[in-house]
Parts: sequence; C-alpha cells; structure tokens
Amino acid sequence: MESSSAPTDGPVGKLRPSRRALLLGVDRYGSEIPPLRNAVRDAQSLGAVLHDAQGYDVRLLTDEEVTWPNLQRELAAACTPEPPDYFVFYFAGHGITTETEDGSLGPQGYLIPQDACRKDSKSFWPMRQVLACLRAWDIADDDPRV
Repeated sequence: MESSSAPTDGPVGKLRPSRRALLLGVDRYGSEIPPLRNAVRDAQSLGAVLHDAQGYDVRLLTDEEVTWPNLQRELAAACTPEPPDYFVFYFAGHGITTETEDGSLGPQGYLIPQDACRKDSKSFWPMRQVLACLRAWDIADDDPRV
C-alpha cells in the first residue's frame, strides 16, 4: 500500500517530476560549412549523464536529423500531452551572431542546422524563434536574456 505522506520531488502532488531533454549535435555539415569533431560526442555525453544520473527522458538528434522541421516536431513531442516539469534543450554545433539592421534589438543569435546553406542566412535557426517555441509550451523563462 502506498503511503499518502510519500515525499515529493517536484510540484505538489507529483511523486516524480517529469524530466525531458532534447539534445542536438552536429559534426557533419553540408553546403560549405566546415565540420566539427566533438559536437555529437558532447550531446551524447550530456544525454548519458541526464538519463543515468538524473532520470531524464532523453531525445538525441545528430547530424542529418538536425533540421528545422525535426526541431519543431521534437519540441512539440517533448511537451505533449503536457509540458514537462523540467526541460533541457541543448545544441552542440555551429552558431553565429549578427547585428540587426537598425541595431535596436542588439545582436541576434542563430543556430546552424545540418542542412543550412552557408550563403543563405534564412536557413539558420534564429534563437529567438527557438525560444518562442519553448515559451509557447510554457517551458521557458520570460527573461528576455535567455
């Protein structure tokens, strides 16, 4: 018989908080983007620690799996049927920052997916758009510095 006074480790009434992680690692790029050597290994190592030591349900995408449509699908899947209590989003790969045309928003960050084209900045992932996806599922802090 379960005790009604069982300790909780998370929100009131939950015996175990839900923990999910979406980890992305890209070593092999196409379209004239130089390869990396340890991004996939870094994502795999973090995944092992999160799963084995912290009990996270880990979803790992590497190389050719790391595309914008896959990211959107995986973020949605991570947050259904309801957002997890704890969520880790990790990207190991190339990224850049650029200034906005008028400079009013300051530097803007971009993640470079595997299928990006070096000469087409529209193929980069705006970090603001990734954050907007996380906020839509209420799993990101409203801190604008995030």
